[in-house]
Amino acid sequence: MNTEDLSTMTTDTLLEMREVWRTEGKRLLDLASQAEFEILRRLQEDGATRYDSLQWAGPIEPGKKTYSFTLPVLATLQPLLLPGEWEQLVTERTTQEVNKVMLNKLERRGGEIARIVAEATTTFEGQPRLAIKRIGGQDA
Repeated sequence: MNTEDLSTMTTDTLLEMREVWRTEGKRLLDLASQAEFEILRRLQEDGATRYDSLQWAGPIEPGKKTYSFTLPVLATLQPLLLPGEWEQLVTERTTQEVNKVMLNKLERRGGEIARIVAEATTTFEGQPRLAIKRIGGQDA
């Protein structure tokens, strides 16, 4: 089907086809995600950090880390900070947000401050992703 075919369709037919194509597109994307999950599972089960074959090559890239902060624990930092540092560390928007750059600077001071920052921080490893590409740059 091409754009000339589309121009001859009624609006109702185009709306119907749009829905059919969107549904099919979602189904195909879901299948691709399931295939990627299975590939990752197999490679991780084998302890692989990359995949190489005659047609495909590339690494498994680690997922991005995310962080969560326990504000009541961080609040125990307040007496140890210089004037204005708490306001730089925790900003008020719709919810309290922690300035990660400021938190890293404070943590480098070491001692009690570093201990409190470590206690208040939880790290979550992100889902690894495939960076495997077809050799020769040919698209499927």
